[in-house]
Amino acid sequence: MATNCTFNRRRHERFQLMPMYTTVTAHLHQAEDNAELAGHAYDISESGVRIELDDAVAPGHDLDVQITVPADSLDITASGSVIRCYESDDDPGPRRIAVEFKHFASDDDRKRLIHWLASGHLQRAA
Repeated sequence: MATNCTFNRRRHERFQLMPMYTTVTAHLHQAEDNAELAGHAYDISESGVRIELDDAVAPGHDLDVQITVPADSLDITASGSVIRCYESDDDPGPRRIAVEFKHFASDDDRKRLIHWLASGHLQRAA
């Protein structure tokens, strides 16, 4: 008898965010002009975030992200690597990008994120 097993490869549980209310500002490490990319976050975990930006950022690029959640007066700043950028053929419009956190701007940023995720205010993402 065949079974259909799906394994969750994520290290940490993801939580849904309200995209239009959870803004993201990103700066590419490799960008010469230090351009600011603006967008929104869709879900977050202790180890990463899924964001949407107007411009595609290829996997492997490093960036700094500042995530702002106005309803909770929470700002988190972290550096990470793009691990996935959804193709325009599969997802027309702004680019959805998965970022794996490498480190936080401060230990307080990491602690605030962990506390916020454990607060029970967010729904678990599928």
